[in-house]
Amino acid sequence: MKNIGIIRRLDELGRVVIPREYRKLHHINVGDPLEIFAIDTGSIIINKMDNTSDLIQVGEAVCTSLSAELGMTAAAANFERLLVCVGHGKQVLIERELPHNVVKMLKNRGSYNGPITGDEVGRFPDVGFSYIAVAPLFSVDECFGGLVAFSEKPISEAAVASLKLAGRLAGDALQRY
Repeated sequence: MKNIGIIRRLDELGRVVIPREYRKLHHINVGDPLEIFAIDTGSIIINKMDNTSDLIQVGEAVCTSLSAELGMTAAAANFERLLVCVGHGKQVLIERELPHNVVKMLKNRGSYNGPITGDEVGRFPDVGFSYIAVAPLFSVDECFGGLVAFSEKPISEAAVASLKLAGRLAGDALQRY
């Protein structure tokens, strides 16, 4: 017998539900962008969009500028880890997993400025910095991750405003659809 997978019916609005098992297996969450194509054989393919390489490319340019202008270490992150780091101590930070509180904050388009050990951000242990500022990297329609500034001294509100502005501009650059 031929394995045909899970069968779903098209509803009156042209929608098909992707089964929970597939969404869980492929880490597809509500709001994730999906690319849909039809091929000549009549098959329809749905791919989860992965913008990591775009985020790294835009993040390098933004973090280089932020680090130079603000005089602190700057990083760009998706919702899992720091992807790009520029400035002092970048070797310790690159690929560092984001604390759960920071991920939640970014997904809600929130920001933070304060001690690196604050309850709002969770813990970034052993990174060698005392203060952190976090701002979402987003466009009108979607949040892609965040920008993070690390410093030994308290971070000024002007620097945080620059971080927020850079996050919005970078998010607009990442918006493709």
